Amino acid sequence: MRTACRKLVCAGPKLTSLTRFGIRVAPESDRPLIPREHLMTITTFQPFADAPLACRMLELSPAAVAVLDIEGIVVFINDKLTQLLGFTGEDLIGRSSDAFLPDTLLCSQVPHPARPLSHSWNGHAGAGKKVTAISKAGLTVPVIVNLHQIIGSRESLWLVHIFSADAQPLDRDLLESERLAAIAEMVSGLAHESRNALQRAVASLDLLELDLKNNPDQMMLSQRIRRSLDDLLASYDEVRSYAEPIAVMLQSTKLFRLCQLAFAEILPEKVAFLHQLEDKSEIDDTAHVDCEKMKVVFRHVLDNSVDAASGAPVHIEFRCQRLIWRNQDAVKLEIRDHGCGFDNDSLRHAFQPFYTTKQRGTGLGLAVCRRIVEAHRGEIHARNHSAGGAVIEITIPTKCVL
Repeated sequence: MRTACRKLVCAGPKLTSLTRFGIRVAPESDRPLIPREHLMTITTFQPFADAPLACRMLELSPAAVAVLDIEGIVVFINDKLTQLLGFTGEDLIGRSSDAFLPDTLLCSQVPHPARPLSHSWNGHAGAGKKVTAISKAGLTVPVIVNLHQIIGSRESLWLVHIFSADAQPLDRDLLESERLAAIAEMVSGLAHESRNALQRAVASLDLLELDLKNNPDQMMLSQRIRRSLDDLLASYDEVRSYAEPIAVMLQSTKLFRLCQLAFAEILPEKVAFLHQLEDKSEIDDTAHVDCEKMKVVFRHVLDNSVDAASGAPVHIEFRCQRLIWRNQDAVKLEIRDHGCGFDNDSLRHAFQPFYTTKQRGTGLGLAVCRRIVEAHRGEIHARNHSAGGAVIEITIPTKCVL
């Protein structure tokens, strides 16, 4: 992967690690603008020198991007911001966001010279807001800004997406394809870089187990480590599969029968109790779908229902009804369990990639379901049943026109 080379300007001899991106920048300053005489210059794209894949993700963004710390100090910009406003990394990194977004959402009327971000955003994070940016040439540029907090970093970091207000809005499918391409490239690179390390770990376990043949307890621990390494590689594969393009091959099939096949596949993994899948439909549930991919959808939904029961027996109901949807014949499926249902947070983020409440897994199950259903020109939703339990609703045309 080609690594860009850019200068980072930062203050002081001591650098603080920002764990989310592997960024290394100066500690937070009380000044919005750091005097030049106190700066030192580091080359080779230092903000992401230890995290080139995160850097690549932001470089592939269709928007101009800046990453700021809690004081509004710039720690990263991508090339699209340079194209939009003319500033280079050397111009902005280590300096206040006032330089290109003066007196706007990032730097409002806060009686502190550094005007921290936490006091300056009056709207909701992620909500687009039209503001005026300043280019390097001193020209005003109308832009739309989205602000997102980067969760998980030791220090507070903010991701700022900047679009030209005069540009034509980007097509949703184009944005989605570019985002998925970036994820695929990132995970492929991560898996490639990690494979050698994992192979060394497995080789070390092989040698270690030669000395543990007569120690069953230690051998058991070694096998658990080996399974954990396998899980890690499986997670890479799952994320890469999620990001790959989905091509569907349609054929006529009965949807409850497909759901039964998916249920049978997960039953051997859930052998502690007897679970029940009941067909509550009173109509013909035939539709044209990609059988293998739709079976993946059913498997994820059913597996979630069984897991949510925490070991108790599960009664799952399958319902199908026919309707006219978007001026075409369609089927609406409802898969309901009788568990505790979704909490508010899970319901809000159910189809968000990488969101999970489980100790294991990537949080891609329902996100994969959404991509597959949308590839069938359908839609999928989650809700709680009024009488208890979670419901997944899937609506797809009976004869999808791709």
